[in-house]
Amino acid sequence: NVTLVAAMTVAGAGQLWIDATATLTSNGKTWPNMLWPRTAGTITVTLADNWIVGDLNLSVSAGTVTLNSNTLTTLGDCTVQSTSNGCSGTTQVIMAGTGVLSTAPSSYLRLPLEINTAGTITLGTWLLKGNDFIITAGTVVTTGNTLQLQNVSMNLQTNGVVFNNVTFGNTTGVVVTLLDDLNVNGTLQLGTSNSNNYTINGFNIYANGNLTCRGITARMIGTTNIIVSGNCTWVADPSAWIELPLFVNTAGTLTISGFVFYRSNTFTYVAGT
Repeated sequence: NVTLVAAMTVAGAGQLWIDATATLTSNGKTWPNMLWPRTAGTITVTLADNWIVGDLNLSVSAGTVTLNSNTLTTLGDCTVQSTSNGCSGTTQVIMAGTGVLSTAPSSYLRLPLEINTAGTITLGTWLLKGNDFIITAGTVVTTGNTLQLQNVSMNLQTNGVVFNNVTFGNTTGVVVTLLDDLNVNGTLQLGTSNSNNYTINGFNIYANGNLTCRGITARMIGTTNIIVSGNCTWVADPSAWIELPLFVNTAGTLTISGFVFYRSNTFTYVAGT
C-alpha cells in the first residue's frame, strides 16, 4: 500500500510504479510525476480517495491491472500500450492539463475518460475505447487521429470537437449512445471485418468526409441519424448493411462506389449532387 502525507515534499522526477495489489491513499497530496500501475501478473489497485498526478501511464505489456474507485486526474500525458487484458476497472481518468493521449495500435483504454481542462489535449494516432468518453471542456486536437469505439457499451460526448476518422464496430450486442452530435471530417467507418451487429443511439453523426461500411452481413442499427454533409464517397463490403436513418444533405457531392446496401429504415435525399 502507498500513502502520501499532505505535508510532504516530493523532490526530483522519480516515477511511482505499482506492481502488486495495493491500496493508494493521496490524502489530497498531488503526486507531481508519473504514476504507472504495471505488472507481469494480475493485480488490483484500489484508490482510497481521488488522485492527481503529473503524468499517467496505463501500459501493461504482459499482465492485467484492475484499477478501481474514485478519480485519477493527470495534469500531463496519458499513455496506453497493452495486450488484450491491459488496464481496466471503475476508476475514472480525467485529463485536466495540457498533454497527449496516446494509445499504441491494437491497445485499448478500458477506463472511463473525461477531458476537462483549460489547456490542450492532443489525441495520438490511435485511440481505441472501451468505456465512456466525455469531453467537458478544453481544446482537443484530433489531426491524424482515429477514434475506434468497440467492445463495451458506452456513452460518447464530443462537446463540439470535430474528429478525423471514427470507426464503430467489432463486438455484437454493443450499444453506443451519443450524448450530442458527432462530426467526422475524415472517414466514418460503420462496422469492421466481422459479422457482428452494432447499435448506435442518440444524436446525429455528420459524415463530412467518406462513409465506409465493413463486415459480411454486419448490421449497423439504432436511432442515430447518419447525415452525409460534405464531399463524400460511400463504399461498402458486399452485404455490409446500414440500417440507421440516412440523410443526404450536402452542398457537395456524394459518390456511390460499387455496391452499397441499405435496408429497413428511412433513406432521405435533401440536397446535394
